[in-house]
Amino acid sequence: MPAFPEQRTPAIPDPYLLPRHYSLMTELTNPHDRFFKETFTRIELAQDFFAQYLPAPVAATLNLNTLELQSGSFVDPDLQQQFADLLYRVTLQSEGDAYIYLLLEHKSYPDPQVPFQLLRYLVRIWERDLRAQETLRPIVPLVVYHGQGRWQVPLTFSSCYSGPEVLRAYWPDFRYELQDLSRLSHAEITGALPLQIALLVLKYILDPTLHDHLGDILSLFKKLADTQSTLTLLKKGQKPGFYT
Repeated sequence: MPAFPEQRTPAIPDPYLLPRHYSLMTELTNPHDRFFKETFTRIELAQDFFAQYLPAPVAATLNLNTLELQSGSFVDPDLQQQFADLLYRVTLQSEGDAYIYLLLEHKSYPDPQVPFQLLRYLVRIWERDLRAQETLRPIVPLVVYHGQGRWQVPLTFSSCYSGPEVLRAYWPDFRYELQDLSRLSHAEITGALPLQIALLVLKYILDPTLHDHLGDILSLFKKLADTQSTLTLLKKGQKPGFYT
């Protein structure tokens, strides 16, 4: 794979801190990791994202109201310029709990080693639980990609197998979910306004036409500001004497 130069992109607005949109043209050293973590460490936004973008049967199995961010990163130090990760714990609707492992691939082209890297990260999560004398729980891996190259990496580890069929049973397997933001249209980006803003920013952060889409992003900020102003007015209206 050729080495791609690091792109310098404008600073990105925080979907919950409206005044920040005035600093859109401020330069950041690495906006991808920073914005991803500032966005998805907000539990209410992560809950919205998983409700919208996990497969419906999977989302229905999880009680997203119990979503809890876990500490730590499982990405290799030498790959942290290419990936950012977050781990969440969630209670199941039946009994027990599970993890959701969110991995952002912020290179401009897909890495064919993602399935193997994910396998390593999942094992590291389980190893940490075993050291804490906890039982192993299911992990739902979800990769977010926003590069320009089309994602053609297999979604299952078994698809990476190239040996004789008789030995396939000895090859491990798992599946990960993928959200390729670069292939989603604006109409396909759903959720509450803060989530839509965050996903649009991630969609275009590696795109040289980012400036052409700032108007769309800022229009969502205006809608969000109007909504928040209305909610503030309604809250004030509940106070005695406000309308007298």
